[in-house]
Amino acid sequence: MLHCLSHCFTLTKQLLERGYTVHGTVRSLKATDKYQFLKEFPKASDRTLVLFEANLNDEGSFDEAVKGCSIVFHTASPFFFEGDNFDGQRDLVDPALNGTRNVLSACAKAGVKRLVVTSSVAAIYDPSMVKAGKVFTEADWNIASSATNNPYQYSKTVAEKEAWNFVQEKKPGFDLVTVNPPFILGPILNKAQTAVNTSNDYLATIVKKVKKGEPVGVFGFGFVDVSDVALAHILLAEEPKSSMNRFICSEGSYTVSEIAKIVVEELPNEFTDKQVKTDGDERVGKESMTAYFSTDKLASVLPNFKYTSIRKSIVDTYNNLKEFGAN
Repeated sequence: MLHCLSHCFTLTKQLLERGYTVHGTVRSLKATDKYQFLKEFPKASDRTLVLFEANLNDEGSFDEAVKGCSIVFHTASPFFFEGDNFDGQRDLVDPALNGTRNVLSACAKAGVKRLVVTSSVAAIYDPSMVKAGKVFTEADWNIASSATNNPYQYSKTVAEKEAWNFVQEKKPGFDLVTVNPPFILGPILNKAQTAVNTSNDYLATIVKKVKKGEPVGVFGFGFVDVSDVALAHILLAEEPKSSMNRFICSEGSYTVSEIAKIVVEELPNEFTDKQVKTDGDERVGKESMTAYFSTDKLASVLPNFKYTSIRKSIVDTYNNLKEFGAN
């Protein structure tokens, strides 16, 4: 069972292709235009893909969807930056925490064997924790964010900690695996989607700045392709050795200026001026302002796992963004 938002669509597609029967959740079964594309995936049918209504904040909301499932993927959590009337606690922390609690409760009732939670490197670090030479691992936790200071990072931290506390203290019949990706790039599969997801929108913003001749940042963070994140979820769900572990899933870390240069190099016909301007010292940004992550743990459990190159991810994402008019 999985709750479908963002990269969950790719996970749904891959699970169906691998022959799984999938229980998915949507906010409203009446809004068919928002999920019809799922029914059009290869190997999708009324038997192999069964959808249920659920809401992160509603207690018991996931109980029916989880029944009969041996593996549950909990992937949904609000991810957006501040806007009008934004409240970090109400808009990000509460739904992330409530959703995790509701999924945990449903899994305990249904006799699920394994729960795979999509966490984030946001639960591992806050930007204020970045320093020269620091490489973050699964042993690290974000200890600096709060509901008013980087509330998204805080929401992912408290939600993941809630999951670990639940399985360690209550000892339900299932074990836990968390996947901690950084910024996820890749094509949006839902053609009816009206807005670009936050990670892809960040790339769109970089592209727009380069086209306008505006400077881009020299700080950086990790990136990973959406297809890799989905596959990591599945392989870790199937692998006994992954039990009760966190896994960073990242292709690599790049400064914003490096991403901008890759865009220009890989898509030269899209830019009249191929000069990338920066708003600071690239060397300092690379050494002291960029978050780096170890992926050794995932490699030790999945030694044959291969990442999609950042260059391919950028090209695929950019071409997809053109379909949305967001490039």
